[in-house]
Amino acid sequence: MKYTVSIHTKHDANMTISSDDRIIEYIEFEKVVGKRYFSFSKNENFAEEFKTYIFPYLKEFKYEIVKINFCWLSEFQKNTFKKAFPRCEFGEKKHHISHAYSLYGFTKPEEKDLIISFDGGGDDEDYFKMFHWKDEQINLLKEVKLNLGTPYRILGLISDEIKSTPSFEYDTNLHLPGKIMGLAPLGNIEPNYIEAINEYYLSFGKEKIKETLKSLLEELKVTFDHNLKVDKQSARNILQTSQKVFEDLFFENANEIYNNEFKRILLVGGCSLNIKLNSEIYKRTQKDVFVSPVSGDCGISIGASISDVDLNKFEPFKNAFIGLKYTDDITHYIEKYNSKQVTIKEIAKELADGKIIATIVDRIEAGARSLGNRSLLANPLQKGIKDKLNSIKEREFFRPVAPIITDKMQNVYFEKVPFSRYMSFSPKIKSEYKTSLSEIVHYDGTCRIQTATKEDGFIYELINNFGKITGTEILINTSFNVKGKPIINNVSDAFKLFETSDIDFLYINGRIFEKLKSNSKSLIQ
Repeated sequence: MKYTVSIHTKHDANMTISSDDRIIEYIEFEKVVGKRYFSFSKNENFAEEFKTYIFPYLKEFKYEIVKINFCWLSEFQKNTFKKAFPRCEFGEKKHHISHAYSLYGFTKPEEKDLIISFDGGGDDEDYFKMFHWKDEQINLLKEVKLNLGTPYRILGLISDEIKSTPSFEYDTNLHLPGKIMGLAPLGNIEPNYIEAINEYYLSFGKEKIKETLKSLLEELKVTFDHNLKVDKQSARNILQTSQKVFEDLFFENANEIYNNEFKRILLVGGCSLNIKLNSEIYKRTQKDVFVSPVSGDCGISIGASISDVDLNKFEPFKNAFIGLKYTDDITHYIEKYNSKQVTIKEIAKELADGKIIATIVDRIEAGARSLGNRSLLANPLQKGIKDKLNSIKEREFFRPVAPIITDKMQNVYFEKVPFSRYMSFSPKIKSEYKTSLSEIVHYDGTCRIQTATKEDGFIYELINNFGKITGTEILINTSFNVKGKPIINNVSDAFKLFETSDIDFLYINGRIFEKLKSNSKSLIQ
């Protein structure tokens, strides 16, 4: 067998090992190292990192690796690979074309596909590219010299409500967009802010970022301190107005979405994690909209590998559970907690009774969002549960939690959007459920939904069983991690959080672990 290795070493570093027609292994290094948005060193320190984190995954394939694709590697990093694999062919893969091909890891190509890749980076300041699938390959359709990702992200620094260490460097603050989307609905769109914020986006550059942000705040005539923080409501209003400008600029530059030649719209790149925009694209076009679960740079190596395979033979993944298996042995913990095997029905009963359950099931999800295999699950009918989950995760009060539903029930509870298997859309909840399911409803009446299908296995069965018990076929799903840390994939880290938080049960591949209390009834008997 001959293998190809594709490696991306900047933030969200990742690696994919592939053969001619399938992906063998996919590694997100932040989930290995335990450092969110992990990137490798560009200089001599990379030699040790290569030995510790990269080579162990390549060792068994060493003599059968014939090609290595570089995605944004420094010269030192490239030379390290060349020394380790002197007989290999080496290639360079571009940023946005790798993004584009990563989509086809999760959906089959169709002749009328319009692909939009947009974020805050690129190879030559090419932040926003459109492609189409034609003649059995991805072809460039249009390039827009517009950076939507970074100016959107940087505006989060003006808010004191968002927990963040201020930094005005270009590649920092990668955690801010999700927080901004959570906080912005508490603000109002200010018409007199639109022109200045629009110009801020259009003129944004890599240099003098703090000065650029300061100039914007002066133009808006809001008071700010030495850290460029503004008062609570003004910050909310600026962020909500920025969301509108972000969307308006997208639609101004992506008229192709309305072209009847294109039947599907495929979105990728960091900006496609903006669920408000995704939902608006569907609303305006009524076309099938698909968003990759590895939209951010964590999917670069997948796309680089897929660009080399024969897509007529390649079968897309059935779901996003394609990451690594969990690490460490659970034997010690089985003895310590006197754990037992349980059925999915038993787990559903505990959730119905109001328990919070952390899950470690099979392989970890690819991408930034937990989808059931590394999740905190809870009962959406339980009042106050959102705040309790945010407290466990050390998150701000305005952060929403996601409802996870089965495909057959999505349109029962929510207004119509495409199936949202990877938490890509935010429809409004139907009015008759808004009160009973208030814990999953955001301030603007929307919900960041996740749609589970039979192919998702465990989580789909669990929702079904929960629905049979409660009459409500929805669970709360949020990622199994705490502020500033990646999704947990290490058993010892899982038990540390379990032992020091209000999580009631830890579920690992069919086995339940419980913190026993002398005066309470135990599931483990």
